[in-house]
Amino acid sequence: ESATAVLRTEGGPATVGLTSRSFQILAVNPDAAVAQLWFREDFAEASLRELFAPLGAPEPLRGLTLPPGTDSISISALAPANANSQSLWLRLRDANGSHQMLQMGALQREGWQEFEVPLRRGPGGVLNEPMSLVSIVITEPSNRFNTQELVFHFDAITAHTDQGPVVVEDFEAGAEWATMPSRPNQVDAFAVTGDAAASGRQSGRISRPAGQSTSFWGLFVAQSNVPLPVLISRLYSDSTGLQVGSSGLVRVSDSFVPIRVTGIFERLPTLSSADGPALVFNREHLISYLGLSQSDTVPGLNEGWFALEPGADRAALDSRLDSAPYYLTRVVDQQSELQSLQQNPLISAGGAGILYIAFGAVLLLVGAALLVSLWVSVQRRRTEFAVMRALGLSRGQVIRLLAFEYAIVAVLGLAVGAYLGRLVGERMLSFLNVDEDGRVAEPSFILQTDWVLVLVGAGVVLLVFALALAFAGRLISRTSDGQALRTE
Repeated sequence: ESATAVLRTEGGPATVGLTSRSFQILAVNPDAAVAQLWFREDFAEASLRELFAPLGAPEPLRGLTLPPGTDSISISALAPANANSQSLWLRLRDANGSHQMLQMGALQREGWQEFEVPLRRGPGGVLNEPMSLVSIVITEPSNRFNTQELVFHFDAITAHTDQGPVVVEDFEAGAEWATMPSRPNQVDAFAVTGDAAASGRQSGRISRPAGQSTSFWGLFVAQSNVPLPVLISRLYSDSTGLQVGSSGLVRVSDSFVPIRVTGIFERLPTLSSADGPALVFNREHLISYLGLSQSDTVPGLNEGWFALEPGADRAALDSRLDSAPYYLTRVVDQQSELQSLQQNPLISAGGAGILYIAFGAVLLLVGAALLVSLWVSVQRRRTEFAVMRALGLSRGQVIRLLAFEYAIVAVLGLAVGAYLGRLVGERMLSFLNVDEDGRVAEPSFILQTDWVLVLVGAGVVLLVFALALAFAGRLISRTSDGQALRTE
């Protein structure tokens, strides 16, 4: 028995003018997904494990770890002369994956400012350590036009503990930083520079070109898992032109998320093509990225997948999931779905049994037709056989000639029949490949040929052919050549 939590939501393109379009977002634990999802070879070119492996381990994006016992955190900032209504925030993540947004203060045009604020603790003063600094955020009024480039410097990020201050980042030889994508057409820039410093020789500088303002922008710790590795559906690939190795930007929960395509799938369980294109993320990557890039509440896990042991109390599980703290109001049970399909009258009537009976009837008719054909042929060609005998052919040679003629017919008949059978089967399957509402069934049916049964049928035909040929040879042997020549 196993279980895993999933985040399912909607996303959109990070392109101006296309905000009305949407696609499916599924964020999973890659290891759990491989163990629980049902998969078929035609769903993707790679196996399920090979498809999900590039999504990486189910671990959140990393930040700068604060020392144990941190009570407050401080940062020095230098605002430009054209700063206007910008505020500085620090985004932290605790051991449980919860994020908190610490408002450091307003960025003023008065030289270097030092901000210090205490960490917010949970009930009872509990702090779920270790705490990590995941992003430096600047907020400002949105939808206004900044006529000049904005340049801010940051330095001396310090954690304050009972043992004294500990410098977390001084931009001298620390972590690498990257800018959050917040505008689809313009990119902010970050660099470590010696132009200004609150302490030491260098500081971190973020610059934003002139243009439309956004309410939320800033820096996060650069790492190999950003852009986030994703799997995309073939429908998404066709609509965007992205292929394996391509990078792009999507909007998820009001955040621009950079992505890197690591695999393409045709179909994937729980993602219906009728609901549009789809992207699959590493759950921890997506949630932690949204946590570092959002000022609002980060979307939480809203779906659970369960693999139950035989005989498990499904009703009790449904009741538990419908109550606090889960409140999962919709339950899809694979076993119940299969039982409902088996109640289909076509299935319960034993469609496969009917086809087997039809197959046996066809074999019987083929055998009877072969016997009658040989008998009629021998009766009609008695004179021909007598002439051959008069020319010196033995009865055995005449029978072998007749066997060669019908062997050609049998071989060609079996080959053409098998080919036409598959064509007819595919045509019939196209009419059955719909659901009760007339929509194309998903996943689509696969025409599978039982070649063992085909070989058995071919063997039966050849056996009937051999018996019919023996019967024909007996008729030829019992027919007098002289009588045949006199009566014809």
